[in-house]
Amino acid sequence: MATIDVECPPGVGAGELIAITWGNSTFNVECPAGVAAGEIFTVALPDDMDAEPPSLPVLGVVVASVEAQGGDGSDGSQVLEAALKAVIDAIEDHNDPDLDELVDGSCADFADFDGEAKLEWTPMYERYVELLEDLVTQTLDSLACSPRDVFAYAQTYSPSDERSQKLIAKLLAMADFTSFCVMMRDRHEILQMFG
Repeated sequence: MATIDVECPPGVGAGELIAITWGNSTFNVECPAGVAAGEIFTVALPDDMDAEPPSLPVLGVVVASVEAQGGDGSDGSQVLEAALKAVIDAIEDHNDPDLDELVDGSCADFADFDGEAKLEWTPMYERYVELLEDLVTQTLDSLACSPRDVFAYAQTYSPSDERSQKLIAKLLAMADFTSFCVMMRDRHEILQMFG
C-alpha cells in the first residue's frame, strides 16, 4: 500500500477532514489525534490511486534559472524555493506607484497601532491585498507559470522542505491583516526617522 506525507493545515484539529489532491484526484483524510498545524503525518493512498507521484507542470523559466545558478532543475524543492523567492523579491522590490502611495500615504494612520485595529483600515487592507495579488500574478506571468503550477509544487515539496515552508509563511504573512497593520506602523516610524 502506497503512502504519502501530509502537512496538517492551520486551524485543523484531531478528527477533522483534510482534502488531499493527488494527481487529478481528491480524497479526504482525517487529522489524527496529537497532530498540530504544520506537523507532518503519513496517510495511505486509496487502493484505486497510482502510487507514483503525479507529474508536475514545468515552472516556466524557473527551472532554467535554478540550473543557471548551479542548482538542480530536477529538484522540485529547489524549483519551488526559487519560484517563491522570485515572488517575494518582486513584492519587496516593486515599482508600483499605487502600492507606494497606499503604504506611504496611509501609514501615519497606523502610528498608534498597539494590536487593536480600526474598522476604517479594512478598505486599505483589501486594496493592499488586491495590489499584492496583481504583483504576484505579474511575477508568475513573467516566469511563465501559473499560481496553480506553484501550488502543485507547494503541495508536493513544501511539507518536506523547511526553506520553502519559511518562504510560504512569509508570503502568507504579507496578506495577513495584523501583519499589514504592523508593517504600516513600522513604515510610518521609518518615514519619521528618515523623513
